[in-house]
Amino acid sequence: QDLLVASMFRNFLLADRIFRSLNCTPQSYPPLPPGVCDHPLWQAWDLACETCLHGLIRDGWLGNNDIPPVVAAVGETATAENATSTTPTTTPTTSPIVGPNAGTNSQQQQQQQQQSTFGGAAVSKSGAQYVSSPFFSEQLTAFEIWLEFASIHKYTHQTSDFYESPEQLPVVLQVLLSQAHRIRALVLLRRFLDLGPWAVNLALSLGIFPYVMKLLQSPEYKHVLVGIWAKILSFDPSCQVDLVKDGALPHFIHHLSWGINKATVDIARNYSDAAEQRTMAAFILSVTCLGYPQGQAASLRQNLHGSCCALFSQLEAAEKA
Repeated sequence: QDLLVASMFRNFLLADRIFRSLNCTPQSYPPLPPGVCDHPLWQAWDLACETCLHGLIRDGWLGNNDIPPVVAAVGETATAENATSTTPTTTPTTSPIVGPNAGTNSQQQQQQQQQSTFGGAAVSKSGAQYVSSPFFSEQLTAFEIWLEFASIHKYTHQTSDFYESPEQLPVVLQVLLSQAHRIRALVLLRRFLDLGPWAVNLALSLGIFPYVMKLLQSPEYKHVLVGIWAKILSFDPSCQVDLVKDGALPHFIHHLSWGINKATVDIARNYSDAAEQRTMAAFILSVTCLGYPQGQAASLRQNLHGSCCALFSQLEAAEKA
């Protein structure tokens, strides 16, 4: 969960792959599992790098000092480091961080970053046009195809031995950092968790917990996150401790009125599962209170009983009308 250690580890993974081709063997303690440097996901990385280099050569960035019209970028961000040598100014390309140690960038800064980085094609003050790499979108498409295949055999194979861990799942976690693809990644993640407890266990083992916890602060993702949290608590009720500790109960209490109060009725019209949304929120709150005095006390402090009474009154009024 330390950002510096995580960055060093990513760099070491890349060094482990490159140095082995030069007859060097990087060492770490504890050692990496065998086959990390030859993982099939590296093929996607190689393709993204080759696409970037092809764009640089095609547009004259390599071997030409003139400003080219188009720049390819790897990892959904423009290569500002390469652009600084030929252009006087560049557009900020820092993606929003949603991890456990995320910063506190303002919403306006994130919107500016999204427009300049994830807009598909952004133009800097120098006139150079930046084209984002399709790496993340292609990985999400591959993951979606895997889910379609898995859903076909979901009811014919009752054991998890039939399924192999999808190669794109770690990328889905990384895509949660990108605001441009976040909704699609969350929807695909929820579909993956629907495959069964083994899928929930695999997602938690990859460290998805702090990300879905942080995203609860964003109301635009709430309708997807409620389903994800219902799956997590159904698999591991002990996560109730973290929900109470991080003060996440108000998010689910407010969601009990999804599609009923004026704040969410317009949003809920775009979804046909308003009643299911409220049911999943009630399930999450019930699991949080089940056999956990701290969760019960927190629910009382947040006036959960009052919210339930108000909800019943609203539903009765709607039925009479």
